[in-house]
Amino acid sequence: MKKFVSVLLALAMTLALSVSALAAGNNTITVTGAQKDETYNIYKMLDLSVNEDKTAYTYTVNAAWKVFFTTGAGKDYVDINDQGYVTWKTDKKDAASMEAFGKAAAAYAVDNKLQPAGTIKAPADDSIKFENLESGYYLITST
Repeated sequence: MKKFVSVLLALAMTLALSVSALAAGNNTITVTGAQKDETYNIYKMLDLSVNEDKTAYTYTVNAAWKVFFTTGAGKDYVDINDQGYVTWKTDKKDAASMEAFGKAAAAYAVDNKLQPAGTIKAPADDSIKFENLESGYYLITST
């Protein structure tokens, strides 16, 4: 259960952080409550683009996650328009839906042997940081 709560919190935290953290490769995601000797993987699911004056942003599907969002379980949670822009379905924003989404995404990452954008083995019961991330929407899993 802790793993899925971590995934859910990471997804929510990432969505909130990604809009304000706009510099490519200069973003950090902190996982609080990390467990000693657990291995945490981070996967970039959606790419974030921001216009020049930083008044609008769009999410598009990261290439490694295309099947998940177009024909896999992810299609039940997002809409993708003709330009490839992703929006969350309004009826899938509750905690139970986000938890189910996190579980399905974690299973997809494992089943398809996706390469994480980063891996950290927690040295102690504390927080860990994934640093130097490109702007986007991320999934964090743990062992």
